[in-house]
Amino acid sequence: MPRLPNDPLLTTEQAAEMLAIRPDLLREWKYLDVRDGGDRGPQAIKLGRLVRYRLSELEAWIGGHNP
Repeated sequence: MPRLPNDPLLTTEQAAEMLAIRPDLLREWKYLDVRDGGDRGPQAIKLGRLVRYRLSELEAWIGGHNP
């Protein structure tokens, strides 16, 4: 999905709230996806030690997981 011009970066807590899941579940998905190359959760980006989620990535992931 193309990036929005002002595509906000969300924290794990904000992304989890948007997805209506617990933040620790989102962290677990990210860990497992990095470990085995899966795609359980939305794509995250690292900024130094920080993990962030682009709003456009979350919206695309939601769209791909809702029939």
